[in-house]
Amino acid sequence: MASGTFFYAECDDRCTLVSKSPCKESCFMCEKPLGFSADIFMYMGNTPFCSTECRQEQIEMDDAEERRKRKKSALRAKAETARSTAGGKSVRTDTIQVA
Repeated sequence: MASGTFFYAECDDRCTLVSKSPCKESCFMCEKPLGFSADIFMYMGNTPFCSTECRQEQIEMDDAEERRKRKKSALRAKAETARSTAGGKSVRTDTIQVA
């Protein structure tokens, strides 16, 4: 049986067991089954994890992805600014060393 709270729905001729719990029955990171009486560590509302370590790994992955997106966006904005200040001409903005 799955963990969570259950109730019977559609009880006219046949009764169906339905779960009220929107979360999965296994850890999002390692796929370890989550027991009925086990601690469940949630992240981002409805993502279950079996331990703080699994949850922390997902948090770190999400943070790294967000930093990557911000950096890409900042580089794109910097390139846009360089293009607009150059009057539409391509301008190289790197540092050059002369010997």
